[in-house]
Amino acid sequence: AKMVLHEVYKSESEWNKKGITWLGEYVEPNIESIANMPLVAEFIDEEKALPFGSHGDMQMDDKGRVVVEDSLVVGSFIRGNIERNVEVNGKVIDAVVGEAVLYEQRFPKLIDYLREEFSQGNKVDGSVEIAANKSKGYDNIVYRDGWKEQGRIPVEFQYSGHALVVGIESAD
Repeated sequence: AKMVLHEVYKSESEWNKKGITWLGEYVEPNIESIANMPLVAEFIDEEKALPFGSHGDMQMDDKGRVVVEDSLVVGSFIRGNIERNVEVNGKVIDAVVGEAVLYEQRFPKLIDYLREEFSQGNKVDGSVEIAANKSKGYDNIVYRDGWKEQGRIPVEFQYSGHALVVGIESAD
């Protein structure tokens, strides 16, 4: 599957619903971290056919790590790249797009649900996750000019996951 992970903005005066300004010059050096990141989902039913929710219940553990223990990994990303002029919801944007393998053998009803949604022209939203780039020695996501409510620009980070978002509003 190919999934739009987030928009890449042309201006520092644009940001998503969570206040993040994704700029190509900082996204590009971190894009390789998309490989092997999980695609996750929460489910509303025991059969794991109907996704509902998003990332899961994000908590901070006693070591200061963000943990999410109630969503399931339903696929893995192979690679990501920036694609120009992608149409999303009637708007043409530059976007980070990830290619993923979905675990059909483990979640056949979810895959049936996704196929049905796409065949009917319905979209399934997603929400990207990022974390500190520990491989470069960082303990936190580094934002150019520091953290701020709107217009914060991540410069040192790793892509750490992408969640199917159903029933709630996504940031990207």
